Amino acid sequence: MKKINITQLGTLDLNLPLIELGEGNPKILIINNLHGNEITGFYVLQRLVRILPKEIKCKITIISSANPLALLQKNRYTFIDPTDLNRNYPPLEKERGINVTIKEKLINLGLKHDIIMDIHNFIRPSLSTGVLIKQTNSKKDDLAYKYLATLNTDIIIKMDSDNNEEKRVNGSLTSYLASKGKIALGIEYPPINYVNNSTIEEYAGNFKNLLLLIPSIKNDKGNYKRIPIFKRQQIINQKTGLFIPVKKLNGDVKKGDTLGYIIDVNNLNKNKIVSTYTGKLIEIADNNFFLYGDKIATIGKKI
Repeated sequence: MKKINITQLGTLDLNLPLIELGEGNPKILIINNLHGNEITGFYVLQRLVRILPKEIKCKITIISSANPLALLQKNRYTFIDPTDLNRNYPPLEKERGINVTIKEKLINLGLKHDIIMDIHNFIRPSLSTGVLIKQTNSKKDDLAYKYLATLNTDIIIKMDSDNNEEKRVNGSLTSYLASKGKIALGIEYPPINYVNNSTIEEYAGNFKNLLLLIPSIKNDKGNYKRIPIFKRQQIINQKTGLFIPVKKLNGDVKKGDTLGYIIDVNNLNKNKIVSTYTGKLIEIADNNFFLYGDKIATIGKKI
């Protein structure tokens, strides 16, 4: 197994692990765990590398953990560099911090590949989601959609940088690499506590199908079904308390519907959380304590 050296931290060497499979073109880079508290991708990749055939007609490079320090803390951020590793690409000149070095290494590696797949997972119960990022031309937009459709996620979310809710993705790693002419896409799985072994097998099997079919997809001979595309509409909590969901994931929601209740921890009264949007419920919080400003749900609007 190869490693990308980042730096030495006292007596510790910080590296990014690389798994390399197959030969030929296209060259595919799979990035996992940019956020240290996102674990589902490890289970999918562990299964994937064991079911892929030995002879693959493309070059696959897997970074199993792009953020090993945050992984140790099971957190999105690290105490050494409390910045988001998936924002603000490219780093500014003379910008400081360990994450700057990691970002530069990820950019250099990404530019050596043709296709970049960035694996994440939601923090709240959710549908499996392909993330469609704007590419440099319509042909690449079409290919990115076909790749995600072959991956057979429940839905596809279109990240529109003109939408105020999505402007923050402009600084993501995949968004930056897409702007450099690479085909870049994201994958969001449900959190690991909400998937079972059979679901992991399904995700890995779909990933295998995508990797094996990529050459034929480029020639417009891929076998994929049409996956609906949505834009995200997020419900932000306006109270602090214990959330109780009442709407079911993947169900239809109308504006004004009750999504759940917030229990005030001071007087134990329940307050309704009402949807301000109409669409499909693609993500909703579970029974837990949530702060003012936390995301409670995401309603998908079909486009």
